[in-house]
Amino acid sequence: MKKSFLLVLAVLSVSAAFAGPGDRDPRFPGQPGNGPGGRMDFPQCLKALDNAERKNANIQNQLDDMIRRCNQGPQNGSVYRENEELRRDNARLSGSVANLQSINDRLTFDNSRLVQDNNDLRRQLDDLQNGGNRTQGFFSYAGCKDFSGNVDLKFIASGEGRFGLESETNARLKTSQSFNCNYGISVAATEEIRSTQAINYCVAGCKDFSGNVDSKYIASGNGRNITEATFNAVKAVSSKFTCNYGIKVQACQ
Repeated sequence: MKKSFLLVLAVLSVSAAFAGPGDRDPRFPGQPGNGPGGRMDFPQCLKALDNAERKNANIQNQLDDMIRRCNQGPQNGSVYRENEELRRDNARLSGSVANLQSINDRLTFDNSRLVQDNNDLRRQLDDLQNGGNRTQGFFSYAGCKDFSGNVDLKFIASGEGRFGLESETNARLKTSQSFNCNYGISVAATEEIRSTQAINYCVAGCKDFSGNVDSKYIASGNGRNITEATFNAVKAVSSKFTCNYGIKVQACQ
């Protein structure tokens, strides 16, 4: 638009150069050489246009400055400060959460160690209360069940383990590997081992028709606990005699 305006002014200026004294244009206040009411020449027009452009640029700058100040006014400034405070609070809370998580992890680890220490102390106390003997594991024996659901002592096998369940499982497996049990398998006894020495003694024998031990057919066995001694005595009887009415434990010490 500016180029078009300058072109119009140029055309008017050229027209003024060829216009006579009587050629008046009511759109212009005057002409050169005719006093204050004469028409403006081309340089004057450019100067006036330049001044107008400068004023327009100055007004635009003032408008931009007013817009910037409005955007940074008291209300927007307050919102900005609140946002900054919220961001700082969030950063502080994030740091606090991370710190608390670290403390929680450390407490969880300490608690697990305390539980382990407590279990160790309980085991030590149990050992002291039982004559200072440390647990060596467990001993179990299992056997085939008869038609009444009781363990038939003629068909038994033993197992050991660090835990009671482990020793019972091993005894069941050993029984299934050694015998064909028509009525299933059952665990007869399980006991903790607290000595490396055979400190217990048992006697077992064949039963007579009344269900009592027939003293003519007895054998003994030793073990680290009563269960092992019982098992060894029963196995000694079954290896020496054919007991038609089954086997029975007579006594243990």
